[in-house]
Amino acid sequence: MNLVYNASAGTGKTYQVVNLYEELVLEKGIDPRKILLMTFTDNAAAELRRRVSNQLLQARHRAESADDGQLAEQAITAMAHLPSAPIGTIHAYCTRLLREHALEAGLSPGFSVLTGDDREDLLDQISHNELLTRLETDANFKTFCSGAHLIGSGGGFGSSITETVPHLISQASSLGISLEQAEEMLPPPAPIATRIEFELIVQRIQALPKITPAVGAALALIQQGLQETDEAEALVSRLNELGIKKFGRGGAKEISDDFWALKEAVEDGVAYRARFPAAQAFARYVQAVAQQFQQRKHAMDTVDFDDQLQMAANLLTTGIAQPEFDYVIVDEVQDTSRVQYQLIRALWRNETYLIICGDKKQSIYTWRGADPRVMPDLAADILEKKTLKTSYRSKEPILDVVNALFASVYGKEDYSENENLQSNIETVGEKACVEFLAPDEALADEPKQEKVAAEMEAVANRIHLLVNASSEWQPHFRYSGTFRPTDTTNRYRYSDVLILLRRTTHQSTLEQALRHAGIPYTLGGKGRGLFARQETRDVSLFLNVITNPADAYSLIGFLRSPWIGLSDETLAELAWSEEGFSIENLMNNYSKKTDVVERYRTGLRLKLASELVRMLIDETGFDALQAGLPRGTQRLANLRKVLDWLREHERGAQTTPATVARKLAKQIKNPPQVAEAALLDPAQNAVTIMTVHGSKGLTQRVVVLPDISFNAQANTQFTQVFIDEEERSTLGIRITAPDKTKAESPGFKAANKRASCIRDHELKNLFYVAMTRARDLVITSASPGKKSAGWLKYMEPLIGKEIPAIPYSVLAEAAKSPQTGTHILPTAGRLTAALETLPAPPTPPTLQRMPATKLAQELTGEMHTSPSSRATTSAIGSLGHAVLEQVALNGWCGDIRAWLERLCHGFGVEMSAAVALEIRIEKARALMQTVTSDMLEIHPEMPFVLHDDNRLIDGTIDLLCRTNDGFSIFDYKFTEATDAAVIEAYSEQLNLYRKAARKMLPKSKTQTATLVVISAKGARVVVI
Repeated sequence: MNLVYNASAGTGKTYQVVNLYEELVLEKGIDPRKILLMTFTDNAAAELRRRVSNQLLQARHRAESADDGQLAEQAITAMAHLPSAPIGTIHAYCTRLLREHALEAGLSPGFSVLTGDDREDLLDQISHNELLTRLETDANFKTFCSGAHLIGSGGGFGSSITETVPHLISQASSLGISLEQAEEMLPPPAPIATRIEFELIVQRIQALPKITPAVGAALALIQQGLQETDEAEALVSRLNELGIKKFGRGGAKEISDDFWALKEAVEDGVAYRARFPAAQAFARYVQAVAQQFQQRKHAMDTVDFDDQLQMAANLLTTGIAQPEFDYVIVDEVQDTSRVQYQLIRALWRNETYLIICGDKKQSIYTWRGADPRVMPDLAADILEKKTLKTSYRSKEPILDVVNALFASVYGKEDYSENENLQSNIETVGEKACVEFLAPDEALADEPKQEKVAAEMEAVANRIHLLVNASSEWQPHFRYSGTFRPTDTTNRYRYSDVLILLRRTTHQSTLEQALRHAGIPYTLGGKGRGLFARQETRDVSLFLNVITNPADAYSLIGFLRSPWIGLSDETLAELAWSEEGFSIENLMNNYSKKTDVVERYRTGLRLKLASELVRMLIDETGFDALQAGLPRGTQRLANLRKVLDWLREHERGAQTTPATVARKLAKQIKNPPQVAEAALLDPAQNAVTIMTVHGSKGLTQRVVVLPDISFNAQANTQFTQVFIDEEERSTLGIRITAPDKTKAESPGFKAANKRASCIRDHELKNLFYVAMTRARDLVITSASPGKKSAGWLKYMEPLIGKEIPAIPYSVLAEAAKSPQTGTHILPTAGRLTAALETLPAPPTPPTLQRMPATKLAQELTGEMHTSPSSRATTSAIGSLGHAVLEQVALNGWCGDIRAWLERLCHGFGVEMSAAVALEIRIEKARALMQTVTSDMLEIHPEMPFVLHDDNRLIDGTIDLLCRTNDGFSIFDYKFTEATDAAVIEAYSEQLNLYRKAARKMLPKSKTQTATLVVISAKGARVVVI
């Protein structure tokens, strides 16, 4: 049973796959270990495994209720085999296959996988180093670079050499091509056209029934050129001298186009031959980077995801690996790359059935290597096909618009009547559920910036009305488990709204409009949230300043930031000289206002970057300030996530704060797809903003799609890897001279045109994905120029008909008006009477900020290390805490003596006193290994800020552990005091920690707080 599921948006694709899996296992008796179920993301794989497990469990319960012992036994057996069943991502399967055949693949059995930032950092380093080397040693490479950008500025593929080459290597890998022989893949100069082809043009002109004067003039010039020259290049040069022009009108247009294409091809060939040495130099550069990348990975005993796919495909195609699967099921097959296609074909043997599931209209990842032609190629060899077109997601009014809209977007061939989505949802009497927010005519002549601001204000007003206004601004039905009438018991919330952006160009304007309207929001998905936030930039400014004294721009930003808070006037005074504003003056004088920079620079040798940031947060109250700003909870969560990022990237003996500062600055300059911190409250009532790419697979009640009128991005790619018409792996290049003239390698123009067509089609797919995420309502908007562009041009024929248009001014007026009750203008008498009935104002509370350690009482049994030690008890205790933090971060591993030597001077403790701590910390480590062995997660040094009555208390929990149903708190105390004494001294502090942890983990059922008392006799636990 080979089968294709053509599953349109919202048609229950995962449901079908899971039901099929149950049928194979329970009805056909297939062992789950004989079914390979693959998808493309970790989250999707986890969801598939969860739903398959749940389906089998339900089948078992149904069988037991029906007293069907045989079926129940089958379900029990299947569930027992399920943990070892191959359900996961394609990459996970490849890793498993390579582990089993590591030696045959040329790997050691203990190889690791190079992912994420580590892979990008390695490729970037090789690309930059090789670029600098070749600029010095290769004159032809220098010529190639003279017309190109060298170092990237965040623009991505095609914007610069150092950004393009890593992407080029990934693009080649997705096609199953290695660039280690890139120079051989570069087409050599070759004759593009011959004299005979120009003679054929003459014959076609002469065969025309009527020759116009323009055509006759062109014919005469071509004939003259043919008489005066012997070969094509000389002919084209002569025709240019003669001033030949396009001559096509009427019947001669096709001949003129062919002639002009022939002439341009000859000119391109001449230009390419002249610049071929420069193209070869670039190909050698690409080849060197690819070779070094492979060598470095081999030396590190690592592979990346692309290597895994190619190696696994080779193992299968060569027959070295022969997995025995009865069924191979591939979900989301439209996102498959060409090398993944080869892997699937290799798994699809004569005795194996292939089932694929996907939707070609949702293929939106060509920029990540996905090939939209893979699904049709696989489907062509499978006879049985099932088309899923019943939507279980959206209302009928949404689907009616989607069907009408995309019949126009795709055309009848790609969106036939058989593709039309049908609703399975009853919402009789529902109003139109796709809207367009229309700009007023007065905005037509306004600058683009003003138009965008007005559009985003309209979006904010529409969201405000949806949540706060009367029923006229709401759909009649709201999804709540099922579709129920919208009323006071089933109202819309901000968390029902998902704003999808095709691009983030106007995101800051959108955020400003939401803040102005008082609408809470958060950034979701894998957008560039965390490293684009101001709190992250402030941390980066601090680290830049203390690690790089010459960074004047970071210094100005740091002094203006909440860390220091100097005004622009103060900065001007510090920097002013006779010549005006002077950076040198500022750098010489800023210490008059703050000593923070100098003090923290002295700690660079002894402390980690994360420690320095935490110290400055404690000193300045930076976290309290962030908490008081709009989105304060989100800002604090982001700050914690940035600290976690710092701690993760500062591991390793060779990593210095300066290295970490440079890495963070790089992330901010070119933000990776890292979302803001997830808030611990899953029911947070806030609008979510994310990109359309990040929303695939999601469903929300209301989807807002702003900025649908946009101009297509220019194609800046100057190199491509492709398979030519003769199935050869080819490297295509466009060489740009300093005067902006260009030369292209043979086949590059055609390959670029094919790639542009794929990108254009993907843009349509992206529109489809965006329009099919909503259950209840889709809101669109645009700020168009003189001509409609982007997605608006497809939607315009429906606006005012199937799609109602709501003017910005109507929204603004409605948002200002009171929405409930009767508005009565107050009189002076009513105001006076109302004021007299008010109670006296309460005494304003005084908010006292204090550290949590102040809640502890003095202990009588102090800890001593040696009589001659000059270290204070608190310093020794702080040192012990710091060492335990480091060993906890390393899974209770590490050399305690080495940590003591590294950290002691930073706490003012002599090494003789520090060494005396070693035995005590060893005993504490052994104890903590035992008591945390069954914990799900451990989080050392967890900072918090807690508003408790009239106190703002900040502190740090030494160790917060997550258990199966709650959390456990551990607090280290270096003391000789008795259990009763420590309980009396620290119970209030521990109870406060418990309260802070409950706020961070509100759904915890069990909560314990324990003191770990470390004394000369050993380490013990004391439960509070």
